[in-house]
Amino acid sequence: MSLLIREMQAGDVPSVYKLQEMLAFQKWSEAQILAEVSLPCAVTKVAYDGGLLVGYAIFHVIADEAELLSIAVDPTRQREGIAKAIYAETLSELKSRKIQSFFLEVRVRNTVAQQFYQSLGFVETYRRKRYYADGEDAVIMKGIL
Repeated sequence: MSLLIREMQAGDVPSVYKLQEMLAFQKWSEAQILAEVSLPCAVTKVAYDGGLLVGYAIFHVIADEAELLSIAVDPTRQREGIAKAIYAETLSELKSRKIQSFFLEVRVRNTVAQQFYQSLGFVETYRRKRYYADGEDAVIMKGIL
């Protein structure tokens, strides 16, 4: 695996959208993803292997805190360390921006994702009742740098 991780660009958006649609865990339009590329508060990353998109992440930075909005890896490439590599690359950049902590929301039923985030050092801080449109609760997790 020769993973290339870099900032997301407008030309990456169709592939990012296709991956997001394949995973069916978010409902962002291509226009919404494209908007993230140019937002001053957004930190966006893509991961390519052999010229193919294998993962992406979108963070927002506000003051000394970052929110992980989305991180995804092609289902055929999961459990290869790609998400951890994207996170590590982003973490390095955010440390240079003096970010103190991270937070994220994850569905209460998504225990696989929760375990992944725990492996990165995130801990559950509280739950938001009926956070998602379908009424499912969200687990709020926080990570400290």
